[in-house]
Amino acid sequence: GLLPGSYTVTEDTPADWLATTATSFTRDLTVGENYTGPDFGNVPLSTITACKFYDADVDGQKDTGEAAVNGIRFTLTGTDIKGTGVSMTRTTGGDSQNPLPEGAAVFAGLLPGAYTLTESVPLNWIAMTATTRQVSIACDEPQNKQFDFGDVCLESGHGGLTLGYWSNKNGQSLITAGDMSTLN
Repeated sequence: GLLPGSYTVTEDTPADWLATTATSFTRDLTVGENYTGPDFGNVPLSTITACKFYDADVDGQKDTGEAAVNGIRFTLTGTDIKGTGVSMTRTTGGDSQNPLPEGAAVFAGLLPGAYTLTESVPLNWIAMTATTRQVSIACDEPQNKQFDFGDVCLESGHGGLTLGYWSNKNGQSLITAGDMSTLN
């Protein structure tokens, strides 16, 4: 139902998608012409967030009241759908130039692909959750994936359960054969 003339068609690409083709085209239509323009191509952009918490009750679960921890480094490596190698490092809480939510390290604008998210556990801390997560991002829609990482600090003065705690009957009652195997 369009009259002859010059027309421009422009795609309004959503914020969490990346255009992989031109986002507009112009066509001069003649009388009675039916024209099918070029396809528009897009791929979703996703976010992976690492959330660091102090696992005060050493149960490996993020519980109400367990504090977020800033200053912990996370690395994301992998390969996206274009075959491009990815290697990025972020610190929980960010910095003065790039502030982030408390206890969060955010990796945004990721293409679909296979990634590995790894926590750098600080000296005198013990991981209560896995320190590495395998993450697969699909091509069908943007994804926001979040993973919790919990640790405790063994150094005195940091609110953690100290070596003294672990050597008394209270700490000893929590240690399992699996813990000893892991430590060995």
